[in-house]
Amino acid sequence: MNAFGIDYQRTLSIICLREGSNKEARFRLVSDGMRNLIPNVVHKDEQNELWGSKALNSKDSRWLTGVNTWEDGSWVAQPESSSFWGYIYRRLYTFLGRVEPVAQNGYQLVVGVQAENYPQVVSAVERICSAAGFKSIMLISAPAAILCRWVAEYRISENRDKLIVVVVAVGDVSTTVSAYELFPNQNQVFPPFHVTNASSPIHISTTGLAYWNAKLLNLVGTKLKDSITPKYNLAMRDAALEFGRYLGKVDSWQLLDWTGPLSQKMYTPLDLTRRQCDGWTEVSRLTLRLPQAIEQALSAITTNKQPDLILVGGVGAVYPFAKDAAAEVGQIWHSANPEEDVARGAAWWHEVGLPWTNLLKEKETASFKSQKPAEIVVPKTEDKDTLNSQRKPKLIPPWKRD
Repeated sequence: MNAFGIDYQRTLSIICLREGSNKEARFRLVSDGMRNLIPNVVHKDEQNELWGSKALNSKDSRWLTGVNTWEDGSWVAQPESSSFWGYIYRRLYTFLGRVEPVAQNGYQLVVGVQAENYPQVVSAVERICSAAGFKSIMLISAPAAILCRWVAEYRISENRDKLIVVVVAVGDVSTTVSAYELFPNQNQVFPPFHVTNASSPIHISTTGLAYWNAKLLNLVGTKLKDSITPKYNLAMRDAALEFGRYLGKVDSWQLLDWTGPLSQKMYTPLDLTRRQCDGWTEVSRLTLRLPQAIEQALSAITTNKQPDLILVGGVGAVYPFAKDAAAEVGQIWHSANPEEDVARGAAWWHEVGLPWTNLLKEKETASFKSQKPAEIVVPKTEDKDTLNSQRKPKLIPPWKRD
């Protein structure tokens, strides 16, 4: 059976279609018609009803720079989230040639989710997907999806030994760290490993791709006389992603110039080094905490002081910050296209990770039982005004701003 894997983040989503099984499997990214990294945006007015990339260019430009994390998970409950999943369903329906993307037609759906109160967000996403038309879905954590991709695509032909692997899933507004114990599968060639133990997830909030893009684009704005208009939104986001990618390809002291949109209108150039970016508060929230989080996750499943390997992936791993910090603890693995890791891993899940489901579900929910956070309720239409009133930004005095 084929499968769609979806990486569902706070600000963007990535959709991957797997066709076929094992070594014969083929993968294709499904765009919104313009971009593979689909902005989680819906825009409606009297003339237009847009979603994704087209909607982003009609959105207030502060959507890119005024990051609101909704770390309690309430972002899932916004009316826009329900509408967005309706558009995803219609996009897949069209992509398949007017065939419903459901199991009865040979298409499974697995969604990778990253959130601090993971169990409550999962419940909300299940309801949203059901309302959108998806009749049966499976939801997994972002670290589990990254592990699944690595097991499926990078360990097929290698020697099989017991392994202790730590996964660092770098999202757009947070990072999640989990450790796993893997034993060789003696019964069959594929998949090559069983997961026999796992740590509870460790969550590092208010850091990630959206924060780093926002910081960078705010710096771009300081070099311009006029404010950035919405028509530049998509191009500015694309350029920020490429800037982050190039940061990982140059030395830490080497200056990297902003050559993206509006660079010709800057009254002075913007150039940065990776070392300068390391000093951003949005970055140090991750880099100062990550080595400790890796060690904490590791200690939950083994007495070893170092893992055999640290997998660093997810959309935020486009920037080099998590990779550099994790390298201080042990050997790392980092794919050439980390923004695809969660979606591809989710697409592999029924082939590789299905036997791990019960164990991982127990571990992933254990750390939340004592906290008992409030249930996330997907709102009705009439709740929209209430939600909008809750989204007003907190005023911060200028002398306390970064």
